[in-house]
Amino acid sequence: MSKMKLTNLLSEIYADEAIEKELADYYDDPVIGFNQFTAKELVKMYHYAFVVNKPSVKMVKDFKKFPCKKGLCYVNVYFGSKMMKNLKCWKGFAHDNGSWKAHAWAISRGTIIETTPIKRNAYYGIEIDCDDLEQYVRDDEKKKFDDYMKSESLTEATALGDCYVANAKKMMELSVFGTNPKYRLVHGMPHGQGPLEGIKFGHCWFEGAGKVYDYSNGKSLKLPKKVYYAAGKIDKSECHYYTWEQVSKNLNKHKHWGPWDMSGDEEKVAEGIPDDKSGIGKPRQRLNKDDKNWLLSMLKK
Repeated sequence: MSKMKLTNLLSEIYADEAIEKELADYYDDPVIGFNQFTAKELVKMYHYAFVVNKPSVKMVKDFKKFPCKKGLCYVNVYFGSKMMKNLKCWKGFAHDNGSWKAHAWAISRGTIIETTPIKRNAYYGIEIDCDDLEQYVRDDEKKKFDDYMKSESLTEATALGDCYVANAKKMMELSVFGTNPKYRLVHGMPHGQGPLEGIKFGHCWFEGAGKVYDYSNGKSLKLPKKVYYAAGKIDKSECHYYTWEQVSKNLNKHKHWGPWDMSGDEEKVAEGIPDDKSGIGKPRQRLNKDDKNWLLSMLKK
């Protein structure tokens, strides 16, 4: 057996004991929940984790009105990662009420995000792939979250504001830099939900590989195309699809972000903004100087 393999094996055997010893330097209390971690996770903690004692913590009760559940830290953090940009998922141990317990939390801009109502004295853990937490989510919890996201995707939060600009820019950046050159920008007319129930309006998103993406108003929405189209009662025949090359040509031609090809009744709907919602899609938002410079930079790639 090589020296490296022997070292890794010994690390796996003694990682839990080493972690207990390190935690005891701060709070000499029982450590509960080692069975919540794989051997690799324990070894990674053993080598890289450190105790953050009495940290700055932001207590949250929900993520964008989707409630966090008491005692379901893994589930809360997983769903939060699907709704908030730049949210990092962490897993390890946290101290409260006389013991260290297996726990999950999030970190955003250097601040710990606590999704359960218990205030904890200290945290010790490692950053993980947020998708690793999906294993803790029950099917009924997933369904409830998916239903919420369907509704949220076509309410005021995504329908209002900068959809034509934000999604065109994001789609072109991803396409030009090679993430997926097969993305298509879409100008269509979904039916709203929530505050926009029963209203048909012009909207912009992009799609690829059976998924719909919507980055309007700072969101990062990703849904199966079938789900998105069904929720919005979207008629494909009313949609206009564009490659990134076609997007750049239309921007140069029209000098605004869209819609570009809607006419007649379609255009009336796209421009037909309800009196109390004065910015749906912001149709005909013109390119400013920064937009033009950005477009030139894209075309030079």
